Amino acid sequence: MGSKLYVSNAGSNKLSIISLLTNRVIKTVRVGPSPANIRLSPDGQYIFVCNMGGRTVSVLRAINNQIVTHIRVGRGPNNIKFSREGFGYVTNFRDRTISIIDPDNFKVIKTVVVGPRPRNVEFFGEKNLAYITIHGSNYISVLNTLSNRVVDRIRVGRGPLVTEITDDGQILYSTNERSNTVSVVDLNTNTTIKTLRVGRRPRIIALSQDRSQAYVTNRGGVTVSIIRTADNTVSNTVRVGPNPTNLATSSDGKLLYVTLFRGRSVAVVQLDTLRVRYVPVGRKPFAVELLDNGLRGYVTNMGSDTVSVFRTRDLKVFKTIEVGKSPRNIRAF
Repeated sequence: MGSKLYVSNAGSNKLSIISLLTNRVIKTVRVGPSPANIRLSPDGQYIFVCNMGGRTVSVLRAINNQIVTHIRVGRGPNNIKFSREGFGYVTNFRDRTISIIDPDNFKVIKTVVVGPRPRNVEFFGEKNLAYITIHGSNYISVLNTLSNRVVDRIRVGRGPLVTEITDDGQILYSTNERSNTVSVVDLNTNTTIKTLRVGRRPRIIALSQDRSQAYVTNRGGVTVSIIRTADNTVSNTVRVGPNPTNLATSSDGKLLYVTLFRGRSVAVVQLDTLRVRYVPVGRKPFAVELLDNGLRGYVTNMGSDTVSVFRTRDLKVFKTIEVGKSPRNIRAF
């Protein structure tokens, strides 16, 4: 775990930097409009921030948190991830494009048209491929990362949002927000082999520690769907509370932490019994991260302009940190 926590404040166009030793804000940095996703460069030297309300990615030097530059990309940069080769791939949600950044000189080396409202990018390095969810469609664009050209489209449900790929690179799971489904894709043939009905507006999907299950937050409802990966069936549906949004799993794989955007709490699911307990936090909790070897949880409260810090051993909030307006994503580096 790093020593600092970075919080993107979507409503104040700033990044709050919190010391994890003192749980206090030690610096506030102005970035671009509506900052969202935060990512560390592969060499650990720079922090990249997508400014979703504009068309830039802000770059900070990690050692002193000083702004280095703002890289002009497409409209509505939503997410950035780095390929095995070290290039940053930015999905431009309000364009039909991705921008590919060379982090050595902070330049966009290529802009690729991929489809309406690209949201998430996932890599499987051994195949030199990137899989990009096209939220304004019913397909995933497949990009060859050597040529940076679209080489295929995978038909899935409507409004694909987030993907997860199994460790062997055989199966991809896609949450399809507008069809209330999860697509199971065979990556050998780039075809959907199964469509699973889940809850309303599925958002996040994450594989369990042992890869035997996948968890899906159904943000338009009150449930989390659990998929058994051995046969790709929905094995359980757990009622957690209103608008489950993001999630984190404990290091031992026994607990699932789910932010309830309309519930002012984090639901904690005991996965062997499916018993649910709650951590009261602020208004509109959005992101959750488990840090300090899983002993502490950090939650952004978009409606309270705070970050709640709770102990996982007794599920008690022991610190509330005031940050900027509408804190969204968090990353520890």
